[in-house]
Amino acid sequence: MLSSLSLLLILGTAHAGTELSGPVVSSDGFVMLEMTVPIPPGKAREKLADAATLMPLDPRVKTVNITTDEPCEQIAIEGSFKSVAVQTALRRCPSESGFEETLISSSLYSAYTATWQVEPVESGALVRYRVKVEIEGLAPIIINYETGASAAKMMRRVGKTLAAEEGAAE
Repeated sequence: MLSSLSLLLILGTAHAGTELSGPVVSSDGFVMLEMTVPIPPGKAREKLADAATLMPLDPRVKTVNITTDEPCEQIAIEGSFKSVAVQTALRRCPSESGFEETLISSSLYSAYTATWQVEPVESGALVRYRVKVEIEGLAPIIINYETGASAAKMMRRVGKTLAAEEGAAE
């Protein structure tokens, strides 16, 4: 359950006009994906700011409850990892180029951190997602594989959501 929780080695397209690359794993253990979307960076950031819409785009997320903790949000997530129910609480804060998510507590994860970055590019906005997850007793290669696969699905859904914004603007 990594709405901001997921990624692995898949190249493809998320939606017409939306290009997804990744996931790849960095030397420091972060799973990374990026995607170019044909909408202005401000619109992309605005859509990504809506955690109630963004978080359920992760296929492992079942429910999301959000409370404001200005300028941040605390997000309670119920979901699953394999067939195990998971409850996770995150703190999500705006950053200079997007959003940062950190772990408050979890029934599964011993560590979790994620960042969303939005940058202007000629064709619209470049959206980058980086996530690092640790689960006690589970090898990082297995975690990164599962995280990568889930994040790729999530990013494709994010791409469709952002591309729908482009269609609405036309």
